[in-house]
Amino acid sequence: MKVDLIRPLSGAALEVLSSLPRVGEFVFRPLPAFGRLKRDLDDRAGVRGWRLHDLRRTGRTLLSRAGVNADHAERVLGHKLPGIRGRTIGSSTTPQRSMHSRHSPRRSS
Repeated sequence: MKVDLIRPLSGAALEVLSSLPRVGEFVFRPLPAFGRLKRDLDDRAGVRGWRLHDLRRTGRTLLSRAGVNADHAERVLGHKLPGIRGRTIGSSTTPQRSMHSRHSPRRSS
């Protein structure tokens, strides 16, 4: 079963997207001639032997280096989390910290 993948965006990202022309209800459209575009990019950049999926791997590496929680980084890539992690993090729209504070006993200092 296919479900919509919804990701929150920052105000800056929304501002950029709102300034772009739309193709129907979408801002981005598929690149049917991606192979030709990639060959042209390879020729101009002098780079060979990379695949589009390499960009996903690089993105995941950069998320880790930036300290993004591993489960959240996987969700950004559209990966389904297994077990209870997938049901709690995958369905939650509130930040982890606020969820934790609601379910943790308060400590007095």
